[in-house]
Amino acid sequence: MPFDNDSMTFDQLDAILSYDGETGKLWWKAKTASKVMVGMEAGCTKATNVSKDGQTRAYRYVRVFGKSMAVARVAWLLTHGEWPTGKICFDDGNQLNLKINNLRMSNSMPVKYDHNDAGSRADYLRDSRERFPLDWKDSYLRSKFKITLAEYGQMLVAQNGVCAICNEVEKATRGGKPKALAVDHDHATGAIRALLCSECNQMLGKAKDNRDVLLAAVKYLDKHAGRTIAAPTLTVVPTEESH
Repeated sequence: MPFDNDSMTFDQLDAILSYDGETGKLWWKAKTASKVMVGMEAGCTKATNVSKDGQTRAYRYVRVFGKSMAVARVAWLLTHGEWPTGKICFDDGNQLNLKINNLRMSNSMPVKYDHNDAGSRADYLRDSRERFPLDWKDSYLRSKFKITLAEYGQMLVAQNGVCAICNEVEKATRGGKPKALAVDHDHATGAIRALLCSECNQMLGKAKDNRDVLLAAVKYLDKHAGRTIAAPTLTVVPTEESH
C-alpha cells in the first residue's frame, strides 16, 4: 500500500493509529508489520539536524507501510481531521513534546503552492485561513499581542462578550461575518487592557489615547446639549475631636 506523505486520509490512519492529545503518545490499533503489536507505542525518535547554536534536533516519526511520517503531523490529522497545510511548530521549543496543546501550525507555505507566484501565495493564505481560522487567530494573537487564543477567550468570557467601553457586541463585519472584538493595548507600554469593539477602539486611536482630548470631547457634548455638571460637594464628617 504505497503512498506519499500526507496522502493517507484520516479514516485510513485512524483505523490503525490512536493518538492521546494529553500525553502526546501515538499507539498502534492494528498490526501493520511483523514487529508491530497492537497496543504498542508507535514511532521512534530520530536526530535529524543540528541547529545554529549547535544543538541536535530530534523529531519523532512513525513508519506506516514503508513510509515515514512525522508524528506531529499525524497527531494534527487525528485531532483535527485534516492534514496541516503549514509547518507544525512546538510552543515550548521541544520537538518531542507532542501534546496537542504544544502543537501549532505556522503560516509557512507548503510545497504544493508555487512559492514564486503571488497568485499562488494568495490562494494559500485564503485556503489556510478558511480551513484553520482558529489556528490563524492564535498565531496572530501570539505574534501581535503575546497572548494565546485561550487567553483571548478568557477575556471575552470575563467581558460577557461585549465591548469594555460601550458594553455592546461588535457590529462591524468582515466577509459577511461579525468581526471579533479587538485587543486593546497601551501603545506606550504594550500592556493588554481589554477587548473593544471597532468603533470604541478607533475612538481611542483617533484621540491617540489622550485623556485630555477625550474629556474635552465630553465637555463639548455637554455644552451643546445644554447639560451642566454640578461641581462635586465635600461632606465633612465630624470626629470626636471636633466636638
